[in-house]
Amino acid sequence: MFTLLYVYRVRIASFLFLFLINNVNASECDNWQSNHPEWIWCDSFESDTALTSRYEDVSTNGMGRTTSDSFDGQASLQQSYTENQVSAGWVIKVKPEGYPDHIFFRWYHKFENAFTIFPPKMARAGFRSRSTWQTVFMVHSWISGNNPTLDVVANNSSQGPWLPVGKANYDLSQSLDKWTSYEVEIKLNDPGSQNGHYRLWIDNTLSIERLNVDLIGNTNDKINEVMLDTYWNGGSPAALSRFFDNFIISTEKIGMYNSPPLPPSNLFLTAPSN
Repeated sequence: MFTLLYVYRVRIASFLFLFLINNVNASECDNWQSNHPEWIWCDSFESDTALTSRYEDVSTNGMGRTTSDSFDGQASLQQSYTENQVSAGWVIKVKPEGYPDHIFFRWYHKFENAFTIFPPKMARAGFRSRSTWQTVFMVHSWISGNNPTLDVVANNSSQGPWLPVGKANYDLSQSLDKWTSYEVEIKLNDPGSQNGHYRLWIDNTLSIERLNVDLIGNTNDKINEVMLDTYWNGGSPAALSRFFDNFIISTEKIGMYNSPPLPPSNLFLTAPSN
C-alpha cells in the first residue's frame, strides 16, 4: 500500500511539475486565432509594438505596456496616475462595420494595494459615432463606491435613455493586489423588440444580469467599439497604478484562464486485494 501511494504521489507531482514548467511565461493569447476561432481579439500585451499599431483609438496618458506585473506571460497594460489626474489612458478596438450582435469581452484587472478609493471607469462597449463622438448606446463597466456596476445608456431605447444600474455584490477593497477576471456579455435586441440582455461575471461568478432589454430601439445599430478605460472623475488622490491583462473579445463565453487540467485519467489508486 505504501508503494502504491508513493508511486501515485510521484506521478501526480511529475504531472503538475510538467504542467507548470510548460506554462511558465505562456500566454493565453498564444496562437489564439487557431486555438479559438470563436475569438475576435486577444491581447495579453506581450508584444512590445506600439499600442497604436494594434488599437484604432489610443490614449497613452499614463498608460503603457509594463513588465513589472502580469497575469500571465511577462507583460500587462499599466495605468500610472499622477496626483489629481483626471483624463487618463485608454485602448479601443474599433470595428466600423460592427461586431456581431452577441458578444462577450473579458479582461483581467488589478488595483495595487495603495488604493483607498476607486476610479469610476474600467471598460465599455457599444455604438458611438466616430465622426461626431455622440454615444448612441453603451454598456459601461463602471465602479460605484467599492462595487463594480453595469451602467447603460441607450438613447434610441424604449426603456432609456438610462437603464437601471446593476451593482455587483463584490467589494473591490477586499481584492487589492489581486488579479480579477471581469467578463461582460451583450446581446442586442431585434429592432423594435425588448429581447436583448447584458451580464457581468466576476471571477466567472454571475454578478449582474438584466434581461428583456431594448438597447437599439427600432434601429439596426451595431456595437462598433470595445474599450478599456481609466478616466478618473474628480482626479486621483495620489500617484497610483492599476493593471489590465488578457483582453479578449469573443462570440462565445470566455471564462477564466489557467485552471490546471485534471491529471491523466490513468492515475488511479486501487487497494491491493486480500
